Amino acid sequence: MSSDRRTIFTLAVLAAVLLVGSGLTVWLLGGPPINSPQQAAAKTTERLAAMNAGLEAAAQYVNTEHDEEAATILEKLAEEFADEPLVWEQLAEVRLHQGRDAEAYEMFQKVIDLGRDNRDVRFNAGIVAARLNRTDEAIIHLQQACRLAPRDIQAPLYLANLYRKTHENTKAQAQLLHVIDIDPTIHEAWGGLAQIAYIENNLDLAEQHLAKARQLAPQFATWQVLQAKILRRRGKPEAAITLLSALPPASRYQQEVVDEVAQCWGMMLMPLKAAQEHVDYLNRQPDALASAIAAARYFLQAGERDQANSWLVYAQKIDAQAPQVLALAKQLSGDPLDQGDDEPETGSDDPSSGG
Repeated sequence: MSSDRRTIFTLAVLAAVLLVGSGLTVWLLGGPPINSPQQAAAKTTERLAAMNAGLEAAAQYVNTEHDEEAATILEKLAEEFADEPLVWEQLAEVRLHQGRDAEAYEMFQKVIDLGRDNRDVRFNAGIVAARLNRTDEAIIHLQQACRLAPRDIQAPLYLANLYRKTHENTKAQAQLLHVIDIDPTIHEAWGGLAQIAYIENNLDLAEQHLAKARQLAPQFATWQVLQAKILRRRGKPEAAITLLSALPPASRYQQEVVDEVAQCWGMMLMPLKAAQEHVDYLNRQPDALASAIAAARYFLQAGERDQANSWLVYAQKIDAQAPQVLALAKQLSGDPLDQGDDEPETGSDDPSSGG
Protein backbone atom coordinates (compact mmCIF):
# COMPACT_ATOMS: atom_id res chain seq x y z
CA MET A 1 0.00 0.00 0.00
CA SER A 2 1.41 3.41 -1.00
CA SER A 3 1.82 6.25 1.48
CA ASP A 4 -1.11 8.17 -0.01
CA ARG A 5 -3.39 5.14 0.07
CA ARG A 6 -2.37 4.42 3.68
CA THR A 7 -3.28 8.00 4.61
CA ILE A 8 -6.67 7.76 2.88
CA PHE A 9 -7.38 4.41 4.53
CA THR A 10 -6.41 5.74 7.95
CA LEU A 11 -8.65 8.78 7.53
CA ALA A 12 -11.52 6.56 6.44
CA VAL A 13 -11.18 4.40 9.54
CA LEU A 14 -11.01 7.47 11.77
CA ALA A 15 -14.08 8.93 10.10
CA ALA A 16 -16.00 5.73 10.75
CA VAL A 17 -14.96 5.73 14.40
CA LEU A 18 -15.98 9.36 14.83
CA LEU A 19 -19.28 8.79 13.06
CA VAL A 20 -20.20 5.89 15.28
CA GLY A 21 -18.91 7.66 18.35
CA SER A 22 -21.20 10.61 17.68
CA GLY A 23 -24.24 8.38 17.27
CA LEU A 24 -24.92 9.54 13.69
CA THR A 25 -24.65 6.14 12.07
CA VAL A 26 -27.93 4.88 13.47
CA TRP A 27 -29.71 8.06 12.31
CA LEU A 28 -28.18 7.93 8.82
CA LEU A 29 -29.25 4.32 8.43
CA GLY A 30 -32.84 5.27 9.22
CA GLY A 31 -32.77 3.41 12.51
CA PRO A 32 -35.37 3.37 15.28
CA PRO A 33 -36.51 6.56 17.00
CA ILE A 34 -34.04 8.32 19.28
CA ASN A 35 -33.87 7.02 22.87
CA SER A 36 -35.67 3.77 22.07
CA PRO A 37 -34.26 0.47 23.41
CA GLN A 38 -33.80 -0.69 19.84
CA GLN A 39 -31.70 2.38 19.08
CA ALA A 40 -29.52 1.75 22.12
CA ALA A 41 -28.93 -1.84 21.05
CA ALA A 42 -28.20 -0.80 17.49
CA LYS A 43 -25.82 1.89 18.66
CA THR A 44 -23.98 -0.63 20.86
CA THR A 45 -23.66 -3.01 17.93
CA GLU A 46 -22.41 -0.27 15.63
CA ARG A 47 -19.91 0.95 18.22
CA LEU A 48 -18.49 -2.53 18.70
CA ALA A 49 -18.29 -3.01 14.93
CA ALA A 50 -16.41 0.28 14.57
CA MET A 51 -14.07 -0.62 17.39
CA ASN A 52 -13.32 -4.04 15.93
CA ALA A 53 -12.78 -2.58 12.47
CA GLY A 54 -10.37 -0.06 13.93
CA LEU A 55 -8.49 -2.72 15.87
CA GLU A 56 -8.24 -4.88 12.74
CA ALA A 57 -6.98 -1.96 10.66
CA ALA A 58 -4.40 -1.08 13.30
CA ALA A 59 -3.26 -4.69 13.46
CA GLN A 60 -2.73 -4.72 9.70
CA TYR A 61 -0.56 -1.66 9.98
CA VAL A 62 1.48 -3.24 12.78
CA ASN A 63 1.96 -6.38 10.71
CA THR A 64 3.39 -4.28 7.89
CA GLU A 65 5.58 -2.24 10.27
CA HIS A 66 3.60 0.98 9.95
CA ASP A 67 3.39 1.78 13.66
CA GLU A 68 2.62 5.47 13.26
CA GLU A 69 -0.56 4.78 11.28
CA ALA A 70 -1.57 2.09 13.77
CA ALA A 71 -1.00 4.48 16.67
CA THR A 72 -3.11 7.18 15.00
CA ILE A 73 -6.09 4.82 14.75
CA LEU A 74 -5.63 3.40 18.24
CA GLU A 75 -5.30 6.81 19.86
CA LYS A 76 -8.67 7.83 18.39
CA LEU A 77 -10.18 4.52 19.45
CA ALA A 78 -8.90 5.12 22.98
CA GLU A 79 -10.75 8.44 23.03
CA GLU A 80 -14.01 6.90 21.84
CA PHE A 81 -13.72 3.60 23.74
CA ALA A 82 -11.83 4.61 26.88
CA ASP A 83 -13.30 1.72 28.87
CA GLU A 84 -12.33 -1.01 26.41
CA PRO A 85 -9.18 -2.84 27.57
CA LEU A 86 -8.52 -4.39 24.14
CA VAL A 87 -7.94 -0.92 22.69
CA TRP A 88 -5.45 0.02 25.40
CA GLU A 89 -3.70 -3.34 25.12
CA GLN A 90 -3.16 -2.98 21.40
CA LEU A 91 -1.98 0.62 21.81
CA ALA A 92 0.42 -0.50 24.55
CA GLU A 93 1.92 -3.07 22.19
CA VAL A 94 2.41 -0.41 19.51
CA ARG A 95 4.11 1.84 22.06
CA LEU A 96 6.47 -1.07 22.78
CA HIS A 97 7.35 -1.29 19.09
CA GLN A 98 8.01 2.46 19.12
CA GLY A 99 10.35 2.16 22.10
CA ARG A 100 8.05 4.23 24.33
CA ASP A 101 8.28 1.89 27.28
CA ALA A 102 7.01 4.23 30.00
CA GLU A 103 3.80 4.92 28.07
CA ALA A 104 3.39 1.24 27.25
CA TYR A 105 3.68 0.30 30.92
CA GLU A 106 1.03 2.82 31.97
CA MET A 107 -1.29 1.40 29.31
CA PHE A 108 -0.74 -2.20 30.39
CA GLN A 109 -1.57 -1.11 33.93
CA LYS A 110 -4.78 0.46 32.60
CA VAL A 111 -5.67 -2.77 30.81
CA ILE A 112 -5.38 -4.62 34.11
CA ASP A 113 -7.38 -1.97 35.95
CA LEU A 114 -10.15 -2.34 33.34
CA GLY A 115 -10.42 -6.04 34.19
CA ARG A 116 -8.42 -7.72 31.44
CA ASP A 117 -5.97 -9.77 33.50
CA ASN A 118 -4.41 -12.60 31.53
CA ARG A 119 -1.01 -14.15 31.04
CA ASP A 120 -0.01 -12.06 28.02
CA VAL A 121 -0.90 -8.72 29.62
CA ARG A 122 0.93 -9.59 32.83
CA PHE A 123 3.95 -10.96 30.96
CA ASN A 124 4.27 -7.86 28.81
CA ALA A 125 3.78 -5.59 31.81
CA GLY A 126 6.51 -7.49 33.65
CA ILE A 127 8.98 -7.20 30.80
CA VAL A 128 8.38 -3.47 30.41
CA ALA A 129 8.60 -2.86 34.16
CA ALA A 130 11.95 -4.67 34.21
CA ARG A 131 13.23 -2.50 31.35
CA LEU A 132 12.21 0.55 33.36
CA ASN A 133 14.15 -0.81 36.38
CA ARG A 134 10.90 -1.21 38.32
CA THR A 135 12.02 -4.64 39.42
CA ASP A 136 9.61 -5.17 42.31
CA GLU A 137 6.63 -4.39 40.07
CA ALA A 138 8.05 -6.59 37.32
CA ILE A 139 8.27 -9.51 39.73
CA ILE A 140 4.64 -9.03 40.82
CA HIS A 141 3.40 -9.01 37.23
CA LEU A 142 5.43 -12.08 36.28
CA GLN A 143 4.30 -13.96 39.38
CA GLN A 144 0.71 -13.33 38.31
CA ALA A 145 1.53 -14.43 34.76
CA CYS A 146 2.81 -17.70 36.18
CA ARG A 147 -0.34 -18.17 38.23
CA LEU A 148 -2.57 -17.46 35.26
CA ALA A 149 -0.69 -19.89 32.99
CA PRO A 150 0.85 -22.62 35.18
CA ARG A 151 2.28 -24.53 32.19
CA ASP A 152 3.91 -21.50 30.59
CA ILE A 153 7.70 -21.51 30.21
CA GLN A 154 8.65 -17.95 29.29
CA ALA A 155 7.26 -16.23 32.38
CA PRO A 156 9.08 -18.42 34.95
CA LEU A 157 12.33 -18.16 32.96
CA TYR A 158 12.12 -14.38 32.96
CA LEU A 159 11.08 -14.36 36.62
CA ALA A 160 14.09 -16.51 37.49
CA ASN A 161 16.37 -13.95 35.84
CA LEU A 162 14.85 -11.18 37.95
CA TYR A 163 15.23 -13.24 41.11
CA ARG A 164 18.90 -13.75 40.27
CA LYS A 165 19.35 -10.02 39.82
CA THR A 166 17.81 -9.41 43.25
CA HIS A 167 20.07 -12.16 44.71
CA GLU A 168 17.12 -14.42 45.55
CA ASN A 169 18.76 -17.54 44.23
CA THR A 170 16.49 -20.00 46.03
CA LYS A 171 13.42 -18.47 44.38
CA ALA A 172 15.20 -18.44 41.02
CA GLN A 173 16.06 -22.13 41.38
CA ALA A 174 12.42 -22.95 42.15
CA GLN A 175 11.28 -21.27 38.93
CA LEU A 176 13.92 -23.04 36.85
CA LEU A 177 13.09 -26.42 38.34
CA HIS A 178 9.43 -25.74 37.57
CA VAL A 179 10.35 -25.15 33.92
CA ILE A 180 12.35 -28.38 33.83
CA ASP A 181 9.39 -30.23 35.31
CA ILE A 182 7.26 -28.93 32.42
CA ASP A 183 9.86 -29.56 29.73
CA PRO A 184 13.33 -30.98 30.56
CA THR A 185 14.65 -30.02 27.12
CA ILE A 186 14.72 -26.26 27.85
CA HIS A 187 18.44 -25.48 27.85
CA GLU A 188 17.95 -22.05 29.43
CA ALA A 189 16.63 -23.69 32.61
CA TRP A 190 19.62 -26.01 32.98
CA GLY A 191 21.99 -23.17 32.14
CA GLY A 192 20.30 -20.93 34.69
CA LEU A 193 20.81 -23.56 37.40
CA ALA A 194 24.45 -23.80 36.34
CA GLN A 195 24.86 -20.03 36.61
CA ILE A 196 23.46 -20.02 40.14
CA ALA A 197 25.77 -22.85 41.19
CA TYR A 198 28.72 -20.98 39.66
CA ILE A 199 27.83 -17.80 41.53
CA GLU A 200 27.68 -19.83 44.74
CA ASN A 201 31.09 -21.31 43.83
CA ASN A 202 29.71 -24.85 43.63
CA LEU A 203 31.68 -25.65 40.51
CA ASP A 204 30.98 -29.39 40.44
CA LEU A 205 27.22 -28.83 40.51
CA ALA A 206 27.57 -26.01 37.98
CA GLU A 207 29.33 -28.34 35.55
CA GLN A 208 26.65 -31.03 36.02
CA HIS A 209 23.86 -28.64 35.08
CA LEU A 210 25.96 -27.02 32.39
CA ALA A 211 26.65 -30.36 30.72
CA LYS A 212 22.91 -30.74 30.12
CA ALA A 213 22.57 -27.19 28.82
CA ARG A 214 25.50 -27.64 26.42
CA GLN A 215 24.14 -30.98 25.21
CA LEU A 216 20.79 -29.35 24.42
CA ALA A 217 22.32 -26.22 22.83
CA PRO A 218 25.93 -26.99 21.83
CA GLN A 219 26.40 -23.76 19.84
CA PHE A 220 24.87 -21.41 22.44
CA ALA A 221 27.79 -19.10 23.25
CA THR A 222 26.68 -18.20 26.79
CA TRP A 223 27.06 -21.79 27.98
CA GLN A 224 30.49 -22.09 26.37
CA VAL A 225 31.52 -18.88 28.13
CA LEU A 226 30.27 -20.22 31.45
CA GLN A 227 32.30 -23.41 30.95
CA ALA A 228 35.32 -21.23 30.21
CA LYS A 229 34.71 -19.22 33.39
CA ILE A 230 34.62 -22.45 35.38
CA LEU A 231 37.90 -23.56 33.79
CA ARG A 232 39.48 -20.18 34.57
CA ARG A 233 38.28 -20.34 38.16
CA ARG A 234 39.82 -23.80 38.39
CA GLY A 235 43.11 -22.26 37.24
CA LYS A 236 42.95 -23.50 33.63
CA PRO A 237 42.86 -20.35 31.48
CA GLU A 238 44.59 -22.02 28.53
CA ALA A 239 41.89 -24.70 28.38
CA ALA A 240 39.27 -21.96 28.51
CA ILE A 241 40.85 -20.15 25.55
CA THR A 242 41.03 -23.40 23.58
CA LEU A 243 37.35 -24.05 24.24
CA LEU A 244 36.22 -20.60 23.11
CA SER A 245 38.58 -20.46 20.14
CA ALA A 246 36.83 -23.51 18.70
CA LEU A 247 33.51 -21.66 18.42
CA PRO A 248 32.29 -20.76 14.91
CA PRO A 249 32.95 -17.12 13.96
CA ALA A 250 29.36 -16.02 14.56
CA SER A 251 29.67 -17.11 18.18
CA ARG A 252 33.40 -16.53 18.66
CA TYR A 253 33.09 -12.81 18.02
CA GLN A 254 30.47 -11.91 20.58
CA GLN A 255 31.24 -9.47 23.38
CA GLU A 256 30.90 -12.01 26.18
CA VAL A 257 33.26 -14.44 24.44
CA VAL A 258 35.85 -11.75 23.72
CA ASP A 259 35.68 -10.56 27.33
CA GLU A 260 36.34 -14.05 28.67
CA VAL A 261 39.23 -14.81 26.31
CA ALA A 262 40.85 -11.50 27.24
CA GLN A 263 40.44 -12.23 30.94
CA CYS A 264 42.14 -15.56 30.46
CA TRP A 265 45.10 -13.87 28.75
CA GLY A 266 45.16 -11.40 31.61
CA MET A 267 45.22 -14.21 34.15
CA MET A 268 48.28 -15.61 32.35
CA LEU A 269 49.94 -12.15 32.66
CA MET A 270 49.78 -11.53 28.91
CA PRO A 271 48.01 -8.16 28.71
CA LEU A 272 49.12 -7.46 25.13
CA LYS A 273 47.28 -10.57 23.91
CA ALA A 274 44.28 -9.50 25.98
CA ALA A 275 44.37 -6.05 24.41
CA GLN A 276 44.68 -7.52 20.93
CA GLU A 277 41.61 -9.66 21.55
CA HIS A 278 39.57 -6.50 22.03
CA VAL A 279 41.24 -4.73 19.10
CA ASP A 280 40.31 -7.61 16.81
CA TYR A 281 36.73 -7.42 18.03
CA LEU A 282 36.64 -3.67 17.41
CA ASN A 283 37.62 -4.32 13.81
CA ARG A 284 34.35 -6.22 13.53
CA GLN A 285 32.25 -4.08 15.87
CA PRO A 286 33.61 -0.50 15.72
CA ASP A 287 31.08 0.85 18.24
CA ALA A 288 31.95 -1.64 20.99
CA LEU A 289 32.67 0.87 23.75
CA ALA A 290 33.39 -1.81 26.33
CA SER A 291 36.15 -3.30 24.18
CA ALA A 292 37.71 0.11 23.48
CA ILE A 293 37.95 0.73 27.22
CA ALA A 294 39.28 -2.75 27.91
CA ALA A 295 41.90 -2.47 25.16
CA ALA A 296 43.14 0.81 26.64
CA ARG A 297 43.42 -0.69 30.11
CA TYR A 298 45.24 -3.79 28.97
CA PHE A 299 47.69 -1.68 26.95
CA LEU A 300 48.25 0.42 30.04
CA GLN A 301 48.98 -2.72 32.07
CA ALA A 302 51.52 -3.71 29.43
CA GLY A 303 53.23 -0.33 29.74
CA GLU A 304 52.04 0.82 26.31
CA ARG A 305 50.75 4.21 27.41
CA ASP A 306 50.62 5.67 23.87
CA GLN A 307 48.43 2.80 22.70
CA ALA A 308 46.29 3.18 25.79
CA ASN A 309 45.81 6.87 25.05
CA SER A 310 44.89 6.10 21.45
CA TRP A 311 42.14 3.75 22.55
CA LEU A 312 40.95 6.26 25.14
CA VAL A 313 40.48 8.78 22.33
CA TYR A 314 38.64 6.12 20.34
CA ALA A 315 36.36 5.41 23.32
CA GLN A 316 35.70 9.12 23.79
CA LYS A 317 34.49 9.35 20.20
CA ILE A 318 31.90 6.69 21.00
CA ASP A 319 30.73 8.15 24.34
CA ALA A 320 32.90 10.75 26.04
CA GLN A 321 30.59 10.99 29.05
CA ALA A 322 30.37 7.31 29.89
CA PRO A 323 31.51 6.78 33.51
CA GLN A 324 34.13 4.19 32.53
CA VAL A 325 35.54 6.50 29.87
CA LEU A 326 35.80 9.37 32.38
CA ALA A 327 37.49 7.06 34.87
CA LEU A 328 39.96 5.86 32.24
CA ALA A 329 40.74 9.44 31.22
CA LYS A 330 41.49 10.30 34.83
CA GLN A 331 43.73 7.27 35.16
CA LEU A 332 45.67 8.10 32.00
CA SER A 333 46.03 11.76 32.94
CA GLY A 334 48.68 10.82 35.44
CA ASP A 335 47.12 8.81 38.21
CA PRO A 336 49.12 5.66 38.94
CA LEU A 337 47.69 2.40 37.66
CA ASP A 338 45.73 0.55 40.30
CA GLN A 339 47.87 -2.54 40.76
CA GLY A 340 44.87 -4.48 42.00
CA ASP A 341 43.07 -4.08 38.68
CA ASP A 342 44.81 -6.93 36.90
CA GLU A 343 41.73 -7.94 34.93
CA PRO A 344 40.12 -4.95 33.24
CA GLU A 345 37.24 -7.01 31.96
CA THR A 346 34.26 -5.36 30.34
CA GLY A 347 31.70 -7.48 32.13
CA SER A 348 31.15 -9.05 35.51
CA ASP A 349 32.45 -12.49 36.38
CA ASP A 350 28.88 -13.14 37.41
CA PRO A 351 27.26 -14.67 34.31
CA SER A 352 23.74 -14.16 35.60
CA SER A 353 22.93 -11.71 32.85
CA GLY A 354 23.29 -14.41 30.22
CA GLY A 355 20.87 -17.07 29.09
